[in-house]
Amino acid sequence: MSDTCALHVEGVGVIAQYDGYYDKLYSHGVIYFVRDCLLQRITTQLDQGVPAASLRADIARLNALNSKIEASERDANREDDVGR
Repeated sequence: MSDTCALHVEGVGVIAQYDGYYDKLYSHGVIYFVRDCLLQRITTQLDQGVPAASLRADIARLNALNSKIEASERDANREDDVGR
């Protein structure tokens, strides 16, 4: 924690440590961070020998996140095309 509003996170950069990012999932890339953390958790568990069948819920969450990200990126690209 820091005495200032800004906090530097290695590999991420400066973030506002007291701000809420729930409403900024896409505009601030938080959705990618959540996806990457979930993927890392799944990968770590698989590397430790946890059976994939026991990770079905996390894998389903990862697939759902990837679908939401894909739809968001597709919509953003569509908006870019309209603006040209």
